[in-house]
Formats: sequence, structure tokens, C-alpha cells
Amino acid sequence: MDAVKARVLGHLYFDGCVSVDRRGNHRINYSNASIKSIKNFAKLVELRFHLKQQKIRYFEGEKGNYCQIEFGSKKLVKNLIRRYGNFSTSKLVTMPSGIIGNKAASIQFLKAFWDDEGCITTDRLRIHGALMSETMIDGLIFIHRKLGIQCTKWCIVASTGVLRIV
Repeated sequence: MDAVKARVLGHLYFDGCVSVDRRGNHRINYSNASIKSIKNFAKLVELRFHLKQQKIRYFEGEKGNYCQIEFGSKKLVKNLIRRYGNFSTSKLVTMPSGIIGNKAASIQFLKAFWDDEGCITTDRLRIHGALMSETMIDGLIFIHRKLGIQCTKWCIVASTGVLRIV
């Protein structure tokens, strides 16, 4: 797997959506609070999959404002779902094939994780990221360690379920 595809897949797993709605529309969405991140994602999708952005929408939410970019491509959506299945990290998803064992792809997938899920706490100056999928967290820990980066998994029970944090 090439590094650009790994980065796009990472963003889709962590803050994206690959779906077919009830009307049969095939969509790829990516959300982020940073318009710069949205535009960078658009460039990656255009570079790797030759799709031009269709829509960028702006939302005001309870937890802050964010942007979402949307692409429509029946062929790409079908290919992604067939090849990688479910993109929801709230379920038991695993690391996509082609990431582990490929250093460049691993690094780009981790960059997407930290871009989308990373947080720095000021109380202990700790860097962490959270997901609901323990299998994905285990894969991310494996990649970090393979690259010589030590990390730990914590489980926190929250009102929304169990969060696994790297």
C-alpha cells in the first residue's frame, strides 16, 4: 500500500465515513475542526483517487465548530467497502491490510490517527488518543512499538462505553 492511500484510509477510519444512503448515494465524508486538515484531505483524495471535492460544509456544534468534506463516487465507495469493510472505529474493526509491515504506510496511518484523535492534556502533559475499538488500538500500539515508540493502553469506562486510549 502506498503512503498516500494509508493516510486517506487512516482519516476515513478515525474521522471519516464511507457509506451508501437509503437513496443509493455513495459518499465519502471526512470531518475535522480544522479547515486546513479538510483541504489537505481533499488534496490527498485527489492525488490518490483522482476525485475532486464536491462539498465542504460548516457546522456549529455543542462541542465546537467543525467542517465536513464530501465526495461522491460509486466505484470508490464499493471498492473501499469490499476491500476494507466497516470504517467505524466504534465497532470491532482491525488494522487495514497493507499497513503493518510497510513502514511508510504505517507512519502515514499513525499521522492520520494523531491528527484526528490526538490530544495533549495540560495536567500531566500527556499525549493520548482515544477510540472505542480495542482491536484497532492494539494494532496502533503494535505499529508504534515496531517504530520504536513506547506507548500504553488504558481503559476508561465512560457513559458512552469503554474508551481505549493509547
